[in-house]
Amino acid sequence: MSEIDLYGASPAVIQEEVVQDPDAGDEELQPDPEEVVEAGEQDEAAEEVLLPPIDFEALARQGAEAAEAKKASRVTILHLAELSPIADYFVICSGATRLQTRAIANAIDEQCKSAPVRRRRQGYQSGNWILLDYGSVVFHVFVERDREYYDLEGLWSKAPVLYRGT
Repeated sequence: MSEIDLYGASPAVIQEEVVQDPDAGDEELQPDPEEVVEAGEQDEAAEEVLLPPIDFEALARQGAEAAEAKKASRVTILHLAELSPIADYFVICSGATRLQTRAIANAIDEQCKSAPVRRRRQGYQSGNWILLDYGSVVFHVFVERDREYYDLEGLWSKAPVLYRGT
């Protein structure tokens, strides 16, 4: 499931890049419906740009690198494709404070914003557990206490670990 058509059966066209406000709260971050046009419906003057298949493992690794650049601790990438329909990859990391978890989440969003997927963010306001959903890749940014409590690595212990940082 690592390469999929992101918008259903027909190819889609994105005419402008999605712009997001990293200071905004929990929200679904997605292209403006007026900017996403099904193939065959665009103006004759508009040039059709089909979206290429996405390498979700590379997206997970890019987000992990962005988290490490913000000094996230214990960055872990789990490969869930064979275990769950929820996502192909979980990237789990920790920050020392809620301020740091927000900075890590912003860095991940900035690094991965060019991926043509619908993005959702939850938990940003509290900062204890920020979830960034990129479809087949889900980033979990925890304060350490909550990471230990929810123990996603233990819950998904049968998933192969693709990367484990310090």
